Amino acid sequence: MTITPLENFTECEVNYILYKDVPVGYRFDNLVVKADCPLSSAVWTGLIAHANKYYAQREIVGETIQDFFDEISLSYDNNADTLERLLSVYQDDIAFPMLGRSEKTTYDVTDVNSGSAENSGENIDTPLFGTSTDRPSSKTKGINSSTGNNIRTGTVLTELSDLGVRPNYESLNGFLDANRTLNKFFVDLFKKDFTLAGGLKW
Repeated sequence: MTITPLENFTECEVNYILYKDVPVGYRFDNLVVKADCPLSSAVWTGLIAHANKYYAQREIVGETIQDFFDEISLSYDNNADTLERLLSVYQDDIAFPMLGRSEKTTYDVTDVNSGSAENSGENIDTPLFGTSTDRPSSKTKGINSSTGNNIRTGTVLTELSDLGVRPNYESLNGFLDANRTLNKFFVDLFKKDFTLAGGLKW
């Protein structure tokens, strides 16, 4: 069996357009944020700036520049709601892993008071003229007996989280390894609309 050496290759003469050469009107800057995506609108300028840098040296996909713009518009439309959901939790507690064990105590108790009171009183007539002898002229007695008993009923529930059963660095590294940054998520939406530039022929 004879092995035939490969001939020298030369660079392919193909017509391709790098994203950095795409004219104004057909770039990421010309995408319109959906009206029902206020969170995306708030960070849109930064996302577009990053996408412009990220894809600057990539070849656009599409037979025409208009085809390319239609494709990136479609890519955004298909994922606009997902981007908005990501932003809604990006600064929420769910984006910050809690390290160590936490304790939650719930009180469900009731204080019960029971009893009666016994009161008695005397009426003293004060004369219009002269001084009073402070001797009661009549007596009023009412019975309302009371005993002071405080009774506490109910339960106290204590719950412990499970985060303390593994090392903190495991929790933190696991979160960071699986976490998608906002810029990375955004540029990944348009992967299919670009390819690496250049070509070779044998």
